[in-house]
Amino acid sequence: MSSSGGQVGGLAGVNTESGAIIESYAAGTVESEGNFTAGGLVADSVGDDASIRDSYATGAVQTGDGAAGGLVGENAGSSIQDSYAAGAVTGNPAGGLVGVDDGGTVAESFWDEQASEVTESAGGSGLQPGDFSSEETFPDWSFTTIWTLGEAPDGITRPILTWQEP
Repeated sequence: MSSSGGQVGGLAGVNTESGAIIESYAAGTVESEGNFTAGGLVADSVGDDASIRDSYATGAVQTGDGAAGGLVGENAGSSIQDSYAAGAVTGNPAGGLVGVDDGGTVAESFWDEQASEVTESAGGSGLQPGDFSSEETFPDWSFTTIWTLGEAPDGITRPILTWQEP
């Protein structure tokens, strides 16, 4: 579990400027108190050259009065590509994939509406749990070199990174 009285993410608090998070995941619970952002993978992804690609988060995310996102709490100018989130999200606002968008881009990225317990997001598309078990749901993802279907940390068949295979 990651917990803080400030910005907190399952992998990183802030991804900024030319930071690139690639082929990564986080599975733990993320909690932030007060008016701070929280994200299953990253609290804040900030800057035109910052990016998140081929990554996912499956842990629960909770904030007091701050923005919460299953993957990213706030996406400010950065890009998110080929990624997903599948954990319960509570915040103000709460987004299944992204809590708040401030000029960022999101492409081919998704969240599990049932697991997140929210039907809205500042980016991405909502899916049902069964949709995650088919490669056809993700036609532009690389299931030959980056992704494979397997048991995700939450015990459900979802895309996982090929380096995670036993």
